[in-house]
Amino acid sequence: MPSPDRLTLFATRFQAADTPGFTTTCDPKDLDEISQWVVEARRRADLVMVSVHSHELGPTPETPGEFLREFAHRMIDEGADIVVGHGPHLLRGVELYRQKPIFYSLRNIVSQIERADRVPAEDYARVAAGEQLTPGRYFAELVAHGRRLFAPHRQYWQSLVPVLTFDDGALVGARLHPIELGFGQPVHRRDRPRLAGPVDAKDILTDFARLAEPYGATVTVGDRGAGELVIDGS
Repeated sequence: MPSPDRLTLFATRFQAADTPGFTTTCDPKDLDEISQWVVEARRRADLVMVSVHSHELGPTPETPGEFLREFAHRMIDEGADIVVGHGPHLLRGVELYRQKPIFYSLRNIVSQIERADRVPAEDYARVAAGEQLTPGRYFAELVAHGRRLFAPHRQYWQSLVPVLTFDDGALVGARLHPIELGFGQPVHRRDRPRLAGPVDAKDILTDFARLAEPYGATVTVGDRGAGELVIDGS
């Protein structure tokens, strides 16, 4: 029976409450259908990784939408060894669920959109210019020559690469290597990952350790440009 304090508009469900808020849940049918392929992969592989692209946020931009944690836990319950999230261009925390790692977002490992060889005509039309644009000139105008969108934000150009070690299916090591993509460099010199310098590496790992705390995970910050995800029993 319909409830008077609930309504659906443009496929979004609303419910009356004392304070405004937003939450997300998995579609049960989607969850079941994806799960069956994880079960299938488990039968055919020694290790199973699930990759998920998601922009939705939770209470803060650094927090994933609630559905993503539900999804990641279900994937591991069905047999996945690793869940890796990406999409929001933000570094988010890591969780060890049943001793399996869930990286809720690793931000950007590669970002080469500004070096695209072709741009659709409708995109060219959105940028006011007094001359005919080439792809390079289009992106330069789009980011206001480094002053707009992602270009001026150092964190967009930083991330980390986890190197995971498994022994007979059990996670026994998780080394974290901070990287940077050339913040502040000319377009042709940035976008590709390289090991971060000592100062940036420490900042990236310190931030990642903070993001991991709400999930009960511990990240150590090393002195030589790398960190570790602490695994129980290690």
